[in-house]
Amino acid sequence: MKKVFVGAACLCLLLVAANARASYFFDVTLPDFTSTYHDVGDFGSGEHYSEDVGKFDFFDELHGGTVVAAYLTGVWGNSFDATSAHHDLYVEDSFIGTTPSHGGGSDYTAGSDPYYYFFVPFSFVLTDLSGLQDGYALLSEDQWSEWNVNLSELTLHIEAVPVPAAVWLLGSGLLGLVGLRRKFTS
Repeated sequence: MKKVFVGAACLCLLLVAANARASYFFDVTLPDFTSTYHDVGDFGSGEHYSEDVGKFDFFDELHGGTVVAAYLTGVWGNSFDATSAHHDLYVEDSFIGTTPSHGGGSDYTAGSDPYYYFFVPFSFVLTDLSGLQDGYALLSEDQWSEWNVNLSELTLHIEAVPVPAAVWLLGSGLLGLVGLRRKFTS
């Protein structure tokens, strides 16, 4: 019986060592997005427009693990006439940040596309990770002023911890406790 216990304990330790890694990282991207064009007359007092930007799908990359950290990066660009709306970004209905607005004029940086005049890289840390645990994340935006907004290079950077390593570690610990109990009772 002692040889069986020692063999099982060694097997569990080997499996834990093979599967245990502190965390792993991966990135998920979305295609470029241009919001619906809104004119000045579309906005009354306190009005805004909401649109879904896209849904990040990282179910296969997560492998049943747990998301422990995430942040969103991208490039915000403006629309016609070097004027753009600011807007709020949400991941799974959780507010993550506000992009700036740009009022046009001669201070813009010209892009390769004549309709994209101004580019601002952004990065927002996600503080509420509860909506990411299923392997999907809906990105949406609320627009608070006229014109339209453009988002590009949208990337969700994720750090996750695998569940199997924790399960093997728990299993080997329980097996060790059973072995200690048997040792002290005999």
